[in-house]
Amino acid sequence: MVLPVLAANGDAILWQTETKGYFRILDGYGDFVPPPFIHWPVIQMLGQGAAGPGFSKQFNLFMKYFGAQTVLAPASQLTIWGAALRRAGWHEKLIGHIGLFTMHAKSWASIPVLSRSDTIFRMTSAHLAALKGAATCMIDKGATILNPGAAIAAGCLAPDFGAGPGPANNWDKMSGWLGFLGNEIGVSVVTSGTVANRLVKQAGDGAAKIYFPYPKIYNSQTAKSISWGQLIIAYDPGGLKSAKPN
Repeated sequence: MVLPVLAANGDAILWQTETKGYFRILDGYGDFVPPPFIHWPVIQMLGQGAAGPGFSKQFNLFMKYFGAQTVLAPASQLTIWGAALRRAGWHEKLIGHIGLFTMHAKSWASIPVLSRSDTIFRMTSAHLAALKGAATCMIDKGATILNPGAAIAAGCLAPDFGAGPGPANNWDKMSGWLGFLGNEIGVSVVTSGTVANRLVKQAGDGAAKIYFPYPKIYNSQTAKSISWGQLIIAYDPGGLKSAKPN
């Protein structure tokens, strides 16, 4: 992997060409997502240039699945990704103006090989749990405004989730959604129909309404055929507190 990923000014293909194709690369030149990588959670973080929540696990699962054991990062990217890669267990060797990151064999062997679906499920399950916890925290504080930015400001949501632009934006930077839906409270992630079915099973008894893909009412049978959409689980304020944790 050559950083930055999915950036039009990346040098991945240049370096590969200069070495006459000596090494394979996970990314190329141009602002697009190669089909095998679409919807892997870490790709969103890499594309945005920020290590979001769960980056270490998500990055390592992605690299292990594709068998990529080396990361190259030019000096301009080291300030952005150096610390995040080291926290994920990667060790840096500086060669000129390039950081070469590798992982010890024992650490590499300990990373499981999970499918994209299982990886997305792990990420979205933790994401929903965080948003649900933030909603409960905000209700306990008597908040009249409910969105990721307000939750972060109130200390109810970790800052690394980030908030969309504008004070009334209900999206976080990880494609999560938090806000009021009429008299109910909605928490949401964007995911596949297969993963949505798994998430709904652990939504908790307090769920009042479930939508997928929003604004359609969730149906477990039709969800199977949906490749990607927004899952919203809406809770009554009282039901949110009594809902089983993810």
